[in-house]
Amino acid sequence: EQNQQLRANHPTLGPDGLIYVAGGLRGGSVKAIDARYERKAEPVDLRDRDFCFDPEGGWWGSVPGKSQFGVSIDDFGRRFGCSNRNPAMMSVLTLDAVLRDPLLVGRDAIHDVAYSAEKSQVVSQAQAWTTSNLHSGQFSAACGVFAPGWRSGDHEWLLACEPTAYIVQRQKLSREGSVWKSRREARSSEFLSSTDDWFRPVDITAGPQQSVLIVDMARAVIEHPDFMPSELKSRPDQRDGTALGRIWKVAEESVVPRVVSLQTIDDAIKWLKSDSAWQRTSASHFLQEKGEAVLLPLSDLVQDSQGSPAARSRAAWLLNKNGSFSKRHALSLMKSSDARVRALGIHLSKRRPELLENILAMDADADPLVVRQVAVVAGAASDFASSRVRALVKIADRWSSKDEWIRLTVASVDSSLLKELSRQLASQKQMDVRLLTHLVERVGIESPAAAAAIVLAAGPQMTVESILNRRQVELLKAWIRGVRRSRQ
Repeated sequence: EQNQQLRANHPTLGPDGLIYVAGGLRGGSVKAIDARYERKAEPVDLRDRDFCFDPEGGWWGSVPGKSQFGVSIDDFGRRFGCSNRNPAMMSVLTLDAVLRDPLLVGRDAIHDVAYSAEKSQVVSQAQAWTTSNLHSGQFSAACGVFAPGWRSGDHEWLLACEPTAYIVQRQKLSREGSVWKSRREARSSEFLSSTDDWFRPVDITAGPQQSVLIVDMARAVIEHPDFMPSELKSRPDQRDGTALGRIWKVAEESVVPRVVSLQTIDDAIKWLKSDSAWQRTSASHFLQEKGEAVLLPLSDLVQDSQGSPAARSRAAWLLNKNGSFSKRHALSLMKSSDARVRALGIHLSKRRPELLENILAMDADADPLVVRQVAVVAGAASDFASSRVRALVKIADRWSSKDEWIRLTVASVDSSLLKELSRQLASQKQMDVRLLTHLVERVGIESPAAAAAIVLAAGPQMTVESILNRRQVELLKAWIRGVRRSRQ
């Protein structure tokens, strides 16, 4: 209620069969009043969170993320959000990791995929007015981020709206370690740009074949009166355009999007293999509603080692939603040559004790995306503790100093593994100091004495005459911070 610009928005069906909702900026709380949904003792707080629920009932709750307006989800479950100054963000850490680690807050789970704020660049063909002249030529009202696995030419692309500059920007997506980055394509103009200062693009979705549909709210003024200087609050054109709006279909010159319809399960299986993000998404939706009749063809598709990664991924999500994702499906995905598919196989197996050994054995995988997912599973529970710690030590030794998100994933392990993991890492001759200080501070909050023992074990025997090296100094400082937080 109140300012509609800041409310929860943009419900989007993910490949896992759940609907994701951007939390907006106002926060608030959610409770279930329909008997189909789980009862919770307290309403779910949406501060620094997005929201998720199963449309068929049952599970619902918050997820990491803080999107202002827009949600985009690809075939592998990669979820993007955005805010005024951040055209593309994604959640990397799990909500469980943030909640169990006292050194983390919700924002620590978020990675800026695109350049944000003063590092961003937009090129307008018309006079662009921003709330601050310091924001000129930058994203200041980014919204409607779009990255559902849309490809054009040899690249995967991300689109983002900037209504203050009358543009839609295209950025090339690529991987940087275990996360993604997007960078504006090198050209003098934008993907879509207008000299019409009523062109106000605010949202994007996939259209037939490789086309995109862009929502243009066609307004004279896009700033809410609550945020205007007092001298502008009474301007007469504030609501001009309220009854207007346009949708633009954009496609490559050589492609004329066809209007097609989905009729049969066989058609939907073919659509899952399509190059079109719209067809793949539509097929997922269609098959989700068909029940058990789709299980056999989906099973065959998951186990087809030559099948497209996107198709295998969507088929696996649908099997999992139906409770039919088996060990043989998981192992088939984990053997894929595509790192995204291997990582998904691990993710879908995380609550399967019989697959833990297979998952931990992938700690030596060559791809950091896969290794980070192994670390997520290894650090999430207390059973088989020695095996979990052994995998985490191996991952930390190889990746912690190279990949910030792998380091944070290891650092946010379940508290039951914390002391043993810290002890083993402290005994290593070479170890990332940032990871070890994080762990020492966490241990120090719980037990200053145990943290002190880890500090002492992390270097040569110290005497009153010792000159401390940098590692010892940083660990002592971390111990002090932990003791202060512990209030002991």
